[in-house]
Amino acid sequence: MMFNVTSSTSIGIAGFARDMAKTAIEQALELIREGNEDVVITAPNDEKYGPDRFDEMLRKYGQE
Repeated sequence: MMFNVTSSTSIGIAGFARDMAKTAIEQALELIREGNEDVVITAPNDEKYGPDRFDEMLRKYGQE
């Protein structure tokens, strides 16, 4: 199962793929701390999760 983490930076778009919800959230939070904007995780079903929905995504996909 793949989760894609994307964000906007001062030089363009950053994108990362992670195989677990937990690691995708960790990557997203790191990007936010670094000042990236528009941080979004796209789940395997193509549903998009912003920072306000990370808890919901973790509940849905757990530690898979």
